[in-house]
Amino acid sequence: LAASTDGIIHEGGANGRGVLEIKCPQSILPIEGLCSQRKDFFLAVEDDGELHLKKTHQYYTQIQMEMAVTKCARADFVVFTSYDSQEDIFIERVHFDEQFWSKCCNVICDFFKNFVVLELVTKRLRRNKSLVKIKEPQLDSHVTHTTSLTIGF
Repeated sequence: LAASTDGIIHEGGANGRGVLEIKCPQSILPIEGLCSQRKDFFLAVEDDGELHLKKTHQYYTQIQMEMAVTKCARADFVVFTSYDSQEDIFIERVHFDEQFWSKCCNVICDFFKNFVVLELVTKRLRRNKSLVKIKEPQLDSHVTHTTSLTIGF
């Protein structure tokens, strides 16, 4: 695995090294306005009344992978926007989540074994063939349909 962080932060003492990840969404709203206007935004107000990175968002997974690859126990997640000649910044310290990363590793390993290795051996995609076939549920007892699922890399 590889990761492309926006930076590595060096602090003295027990904190040591950390990952820096910066996002700059284009907006005409401040960060809190983005959270309330866009349900797909990557930050949300949690039960504690504070903004946090959604653990279900791909940026959370990205940061966890960056920490795993760089062997850092924390990351500073920075969001910067500029709107109406004003600037808004949000910073959250995200800690490595061993349980979350373990689940990610299982999915990554399964994908690698079931799709990447299969393609390396068969070279089906290079020959414009489908990598896998998925059987759809039978509509009636006499008809069976199959659908090809092409996995792109």
